[in-house]
Amino acid sequence: MKEDKPIFIQQIEDYLSQNLDEIQRAAFEQQLEVHPELQKEVDDYRVLFDGLESYQRRKNLSAQLESFHQEMTKTTILSVTSQVAKPQPRQFFLTLKKYSPNLLVAASVAILAIFTTIWVLDDSVRSIEQKQKSYFLSLRRDINKVKQKQEKLAKDQKISQDPKPVREYGATAFVISSNGYLVTNYHVVKDADSIYVESTKDKTSLSFKVENIYSDPAKDLAVLRITDPDFIGFAELPYTIRGEEANLGEDVFTLAYPRQEMVYGEGSISAQSGYRGDTLTYQISIPVNPGNSGGPLLDAQGNLIGIVVGKHLAMDGAAFAVKVKHLKADLDSLALNTDMPPILIPKSSHIQFLKRPEQIDLLKDFVFVVRVYNGKE
Repeated sequence: MKEDKPIFIQQIEDYLSQNLDEIQRAAFEQQLEVHPELQKEVDDYRVLFDGLESYQRRKNLSAQLESFHQEMTKTTILSVTSQVAKPQPRQFFLTLKKYSPNLLVAASVAILAIFTTIWVLDDSVRSIEQKQKSYFLSLRRDINKVKQKQEKLAKDQKISQDPKPVREYGATAFVISSNGYLVTNYHVVKDADSIYVESTKDKTSLSFKVENIYSDPAKDLAVLRITDPDFIGFAELPYTIRGEEANLGEDVFTLAYPRQEMVYGEGSISAQSGYRGDTLTYQISIPVNPGNSGGPLLDAQGNLIGIVVGKHLAMDGAAFAVKVKHLKADLDSLALNTDMPPILIPKSSHIQFLKRPEQIDLLKDFVFVVRVYNGKE
């Protein structure tokens, strides 16, 4: 793929500029699914294109204002000279000398207006960008508040044999393979000292120690593997990974642990891109809270289509989920680059014809609280 990089760069530019026909666009998007590194380049180019577009808009505005200034100056000179009938050279210079202070004032005002407008626009753009950025980062801030409360609780309840304070973070993880692989968000397990997944089955508490075996910070995904010697395996998964993208308006639901018990949420795909047009994610109309991070997003047939990752604080019920095709690319990479046991994903969903309560009854055994412990100060 390195030898074809110039060709792919041209294709990326044509793709972002919408210069590809339907067949070329479909073929290129198929390449994005197969090559995660190409998808990353497209995302990087999109950021560059957005910056160039913003710069060009400001440049065009400056050019328009400069043109207006020149036209205004020209009109002023014509107005002055028209008041004198056929001036001789000496008369012309006397007239110019007489009105030059006015012309200088007009020119100064116009130039000041140009730079003031550009400064205000640039400041407004920066302000909007910072505000938009804070809307998404606030979700992490909310999670940090929960972590701080849990840290205080851990400090208050710490046993005397362990004087070192332990911070405890909570979120959601779900099983992706019956032989002990789970998925959650990277930001949940980042810098963890130890990680456990917990649930309750038939009134019996289950708790397994896991390790983070694969991280993808760019997509905010992490793959976990159960290392507990008592683990013997899960039953066959009732759901599978859906191949095609979800449609706008399609019904979806999620299961997660924003509190001690599992919580069900339902809604629809409200946009096929996420925060600020991010093509890695969907926007979904499901209320989420700290603890929903890492939860599975499923379609009406019980197929996995995404992983909940965050929300927009300024929009009620606007949440975001990483598209499952990006998880599939990470799983493929993991299978190719490690000697670990294979990830066993069912070929089809076993719950597609069941009613929603029956689907949830089978799904709940595969969704866990992921509990992260970090003793670092």
